[in-house]
Amino acid sequence: MHYVCVRYVTLCPACLQCHAPNAAIQKKTKLDAQPSFNEGVNCIACHTIQGFKGIEGEEGKLRLGTAAYDISKTSLQAPSGKHYTTTPGVEGHEEASNSSVTCQACHMPVVNGRISHNMMGGHDAATVKRGVVMTLKVDKADAKLKAKIDLKNQLPHNFPTGAPFRNVYLQLTAHDAKGVEVWKNYTTHPLKDDKQGICSALTPKAMMEA
Repeated sequence: MHYVCVRYVTLCPACLQCHAPNAAIQKKTKLDAQPSFNEGVNCIACHTIQGFKGIEGEEGKLRLGTAAYDISKTSLQAPSGKHYTTTPGVEGHEEASNSSVTCQACHMPVVNGRISHNMMGGHDAATVKRGVVMTLKVDKADAKLKAKIDLKNQLPHNFPTGAPFRNVYLQLTAHDAKGVEVWKNYTTHPLKDDKQGICSALTPKAMMEA
């Protein structure tokens, strides 16, 4: 089976509601006016939907595509259904809006010439590994070792994400010459033993109270 992609410079408004929702929302018909207009149904098109209005409009006219939904201009919907104000350019997420990297580049990469629909993300170990670079520097001070760990975000958005349902724990373990564990930064949970060892959209206190 062969797939053929045809790009149209201009489409009628009715077609845009399904095939170019980003353009339809802004009431535009020229798909070359903005890169996102020519992306078709991208991540934002679905994750800004707040509710379903129904397909029956005024005077019996049908609501097609995005016209049948309430669309948010300031928040993204998480898989849980809850909305978070994490739209690029909103509340400290300006770094994503200035990036040339699209959502699909990481979450729907091209594999063997085909676009993957596995929706790579926090559940994929390889994707998480590519998201951050960790460096470790150890200095000896008298009879003790002092370790400094730096985490550098490689993503065009927060690491691991801007939503509180994703968080990352940093686990550091020290072994002696025989390989026996002699120390680790937490024994029960980093929120209790090492609050600096957690990356999350929520503060440790807020997470404990949630």
